[in-house]
Amino acid sequence: MNSRLFAALLLLVLTGTNDCFAKETDSSSGAISSDASSTGTVSQAVGRKLRKVSFPKDSFSVLMPGDFTTVEKAGVRTYTCADYPHGLITAICATSSENSPFTPVVLKELVEKLTPNKKQIDKESTVKVNGIEGTQWDITNNGDAPQDGCQVRGFIVGRRLYILMVYGTKPWIESDAIKQFMNSLEVASE
Repeated sequence: MNSRLFAALLLLVLTGTNDCFAKETDSSSGAISSDASSTGTVSQAVGRKLRKVSFPKDSFSVLMPGDFTTVEKAGVRTYTCADYPHGLITAICATSSENSPFTPVVLKELVEKLTPNKKQIDKESTVKVNGIEGTQWDITNNGDAPQDGCQVRGFIVGRRLYILMVYGTKPWIESDAIKQFMNSLEVASE
């Protein structure tokens, strides 16, 4: 993969902004607003109803609990929702060049870059969400916040890479709302 695109992916995971491009769909009514809130307002995923959020520019949708921020750099978009004080919910989409497609090896390298010296990958497993095969990594924080963890799922669909990631307290990561988010990826056919 192009090193510039890889660097942009990594940078997007670690930064944020208040610029939003998504359309939001309330899963109960099916109503679509012109675009989602870009305030970055904190929301509570635990016990709060999730709603389907569609990202037409990236041909995917996921269930999210609240407002989110969007960062776009070098063709990579990151959508992040804070669930204070529990953790962060993130969805990432990147499109590879035709010469340098995404591969499972590239995906794993990216996840390893997200696990600096005090974090470790505990488990790597194959997952299937709505017919899309991917990989899941369960990560433990052995540093100053051992009560926290991270779960990452990566999917390669054609030239696109989709990453769903949660970082926060272990009970929150194991909650029903987070399981619903991690199992909600839908990719539109192009």
